[in-house]
Amino acid sequence: MLGRLITWAVCLTNLNFLSIRVARLPLAAMIIYSMVSNQLLANDVILSDVEQLQWDNRIILALADRQSEAEVMSQLYHAKSEIDERDLLWFVINAEQLMSNYEGEISKDFARDIHEKYLTNAVISVLIGKDGSVKDRQTVFSLNSMFLLIDSMPMRQTEMMRDKD
Repeated sequence: MLGRLITWAVCLTNLNFLSIRVARLPLAAMIIYSMVSNQLLANDVILSDVEQLQWDNRIILALADRQSEAEVMSQLYHAKSEIDERDLLWFVINAEQLMSNYEGEISKDFARDIHEKYLTNAVISVLIGKDGSVKDRQTVFSLNSMFLLIDSMPMRQTEMMRDKD
């Protein structure tokens, strides 16, 4: 996003884009600065609920004990490119910590809250769609079955068609 804004600013400066005269460049610069600073502030927000990720990411929530943690983490790390192309963020909870590919700051209550809200009874993993709804609950963690389910969703089908072009 920042790169696109800078490119736009350069176009405004160099090409006198869409009849914006040099006298109007300070206004354009202020608009661009506002957009950039808002984007940077958005990245500073502490993640406290999966709803904050709605429409941007699909989410995998997983509960791992000492025996299953290595297998779950191995599946996630080995599928990094597949995870990235599906706009997936994952959160794995074990007894001591929360592990994730989310790059921002996470609230200290996040793990407890998602555990109570989504990972109840025998549920080991949950897939949440970009629309914020639960798409799948599993009693055994299976990344491949989640990929198959995601790839069958209309929104993902559209993304794959767009990526082909």
